[in-house]
Amino acid sequence: MGADQHISWHEAAASALEWWADAGVDTLVEDELRDWFAAPAPPVRPLAVTSAPPANLPPDTLDAFLTWRMGEAVPEASWNAGRVPVVAQKIRR
Repeated sequence: MGADQHISWHEAAASALEWWADAGVDTLVEDELRDWFAAPAPPVRPLAVTSAPPANLPPDTLDAFLTWRMGEAVPEASWNAGRVPVVAQKIRR
């Protein structure tokens, strides 16, 4: 009733290969041989890690940190955005 249930797998595979050939794919993997069982190359590490100099690190106490955080020494001071002050509250036990 309507649809042909006869599927020729050989014709379907040939059609798919013809489509890939028309798309410009002419090799299965690469032009050069590859040893698929070889261990992968180690990841490339950066030569140096940059960090802020010790003079620009935030202060150690909470009050000094909050003052520094709203000052002009923070990295975000040059951004075009407003900063929201944090209000420190003492924890009562």
